[in-house]
Amino acid sequence: SPMTLLADCRISTKTVAGWRAIVLENDLLRIVLLPDKGADIQRLIHKPSGVDVLYQSHWGLQPPGALPRAGSGEIEFQWNYVGGWQELFPSANHACTYQGRAIPFHGEVATIGWDYAVDQETAEEVVVRFSVRCRQTPFRVERRMRLKRGQATLHLEETVVNESATPAHFVWGHHCV
Repeated sequence: SPMTLLADCRISTKTVAGWRAIVLENDLLRIVLLPDKGADIQRLIHKPSGVDVLYQSHWGLQPPGALPRAGSGEIEFQWNYVGGWQELFPSANHACTYQGRAIPFHGEVATIGWDYAVDQETAEEVVVRFSVRCRQTPFRVERRMRLKRGQATLHLEETVVNESATPAHFVWGHHCV
């Protein structure tokens, strides 16, 4: 049987509807991330079949600063929701109040910008680290995303740090559609 050639791993940047995008790729997967929109995993494409396994709405992504989508009301999470995969933290459901602070629907981190840094970029493996500090709670969330050559698996390694001396509670989830 002929030997299959494996494509090198790589990281690139582009713009999607006015949003900065980071693209992680190997021979089997293409992952598009939007750091300024909650570090959304906007697309997760299986390259051999061309299938994006994440839901993509028919109305499409609006540019940064666009007016909230009709019918989204006061729920910021829904203002420019188009599908994909979001991190939900420090809550994962309805808006609530915690220690006197307002926590929005699906938490804080899905609608704010995250910092990112490339931790590793070789032909065999790419690793990008995303991080964000919550505004209403004392937490910092870090997500390391790893993609290895020849593997159709996106590895997530995540950490939450309470940066205060006071204990605090959280609910942590993923909104993968």
